[in-house]
Formats: sequence, structure tokens, C-alpha cells
Amino acid sequence: KELPPVPFNHEKGRIQHINGRIVDKTDRPIPGLYCAGWIKRGPVGVIGTNKACSRETIHHLLEDIHHLPDCPTPSDTALSDKLSSRGVHVVSFNQWKTIDQSEIAQGQSIGKPREKYRTLTDLYSAIDQK
Repeated sequence: KELPPVPFNHEKGRIQHINGRIVDKTDRPIPGLYCAGWIKRGPVGVIGTNKACSRETIHHLLEDIHHLPDCPTPSDTALSDKLSSRGVHVVSFNQWKTIDQSEIAQGQSIGKPREKYRTLTDLYSAIDQK
């Protein structure tokens, strides 16, 4: 099932929302749709800003959780399958852990806590090396 249209404010570079709840053109929340990070605020802030931003969104999601409709076809793979079919490279949690461990190891080898990958090619190669 496709997502309903999500109002995007091109001028501000973010999704229309109220406290992380995505809203329609009349500012009514669209049940089950939430946002956090730059898509919520626009391209501003740092990691600490994202933490507070996501905390606010999760707070509202938890307020709403008992009133949200059940997923008609629950699936652990439906979203990743849909994205993959559209050519989006999906990174699983286990693959992310591999990337995380590799970045930590690279950083430690040069006396840093972590050395982040700078290109997607390098990031994907860390997954493939395992």
C-alpha cells in the first residue's frame, strides 16, 4: 500500500507537521505518520538537536499508539523489499552494526574513537568485507 501524500514545505525544506505528527493541508494529523530530524526541522542542527527532536516525536507517537489503526499486513520485510525494488540500498540493523564496528576499529588504529566512512562506496564495502 502506498503512503498518502505527505505535505512538504519546499520553502522551509521540511514536512508539514505539528510536534512531529505529520499533518494534512488543514493541519489535521495523518494517523500513523511522524517525522524527526532534518525532514522535520529543515537542514539545521547537529546530532544533539536530532536527539531532542526525535524524543519529542516519540513522545507524541507513544501518546497516540493506542489510537493508531493496526497494520493490515504486518511484515518485517515489506518496507525494505519496496525500497529495494525502487533501487534504494537498504542497510539492515546487523549491517549497520558491522559498519559501526568497522568505523570504531579504523578510528582506534589512528588514535581516534571512530573514523567515519566518507562515501557510500566505502560504507557498502565495509558490509561486503564481513
